Amino acid sequence: EAQNRGRVQRVAPKNEALLRAQSEDLWNEYMSGAWAHVAPVEVGGLLCRSPLPAQLTWLMRKDADFIWAKKLRKLLEEELPEIDGRPR
Repeated sequence: EAQNRGRVQRVAPKNEALLRAQSEDLWNEYMSGAWAHVAPVEVGGLLCRSPLPAQLTWLMRKDADFIWAKKLRKLLEEELPEIDGRPR
């Protein structure tokens, strides 16, 4: 227990005590700092990523070799107005 406490900054001792009372295994995992898993997504797990429009915009702006980014860039360029009779 003493070695576990040295690794984690204590934020909510009452919550730690409750977690320990509910599950010794989860408490040990929490105290060792193991929150991320190097496994496939767990059922009910949370996946975080950029929203699709943000990903496409980023790829389009960096002129990536990605078909959907190229199509989006082409569509947007076709919608740009002419300035002084010259296409943009």
